[in-house]
Amino acid sequence: MRRLRRLRFDGHEFRWTGRIGYEGTPYVRRCVYLRIRGGGKQGSLLAVTLVSGPSGSSGGWFVDSSYPTPREIRAVVEQALGEGWQPLVKGGGFTLRALDLPGWQLPGRAEVT
Repeated sequence: MRRLRRLRFDGHEFRWTGRIGYEGTPYVRRCVYLRIRGGGKQGSLLAVTLVSGPSGSSGGWFVDSSYPTPREIRAVVEQALGEGWQPLVKGGGFTLRALDLPGWQLPGRAEVT
């Protein structure tokens, strides 16, 4: 899904897109590449890759249809803001260092169960 979506809360507006992909070895996991901006096209970019939690495997692939809900996108934004992301600053980007979101993990931290 690549369309530009809008998220509003606490008097702020954010625009985001998500693209489905796959990450990892030896097990391939579904992920969603998020791109989030606040403050228009020139605001600071928050780029996050969410790896879905395990839900059963088939031949080394984890099979699921996970896609983050608006509530989960808001949680990602709130966490990034708490880590110091300044969406109104022009240019640049921000990397989320940790994620506390049930059902999702950051790449490299995904566990196989």
